[in-house]
Amino acid sequence: VLPLRGLARRLGLIRVARSIDDFSPGTEVGIFNGAFPFGTSICFEAVFPQLVREQVRHGAQLLVGLTNDAWYGSAGAAEQHFRQAMLRCVEFHRPLARAALTGISGFVDSHGRVLQTLPLGQRGWMVRDLSLEKGLTPYARTGDVIPIAFGLVACAMLIWKVIARIRGRKAPTPPRASH
Repeated sequence: VLPLRGLARRLGLIRVARSIDDFSPGTEVGIFNGAFPFGTSICFEAVFPQLVREQVRHGAQLLVGLTNDAWYGSAGAAEQHFRQAMLRCVEFHRPLARAALTGISGFVDSHGRVLQTLPLGQRGWMVRDLSLEKGLTPYARTGDVIPIAFGLVACAMLIWKVIARIRGRKAPTPPRASH
């Protein structure tokens, strides 16, 4: 469902972009099963590890990214978008095959190493053998539980230190009277 639909309608945005009028989130994770299972992220979905995590937990051995980075222009955002997709390779120990209409296309191994790219704005095609992976990384198994736990422990330690410092302060001693 389009957020702020009423405002968008009043501003005339729905007439300009009719195709954005009625999207709704999916209800289940989809994996493509052919010669091997793979998960697909479309455009900006690759930025969200929780989406890719669900695909890996459902058996994806390869990450596939499809995007059109034309709206980035020649700014560094297309490079940043490619790098964010590379992070998913490291987090989930899966290789990536990424096809971008105008952005950076490429192949990345399961350690996050770029194997081959087609630069921004360049036309062409690439073929590459990739080593597929099956196991689950700790992050794939637990998601954000471990980083959240470390964050909570760090906050607790900080609070404990502040309380200890407050309790350790002594009342200021009054100045001595001179004789």
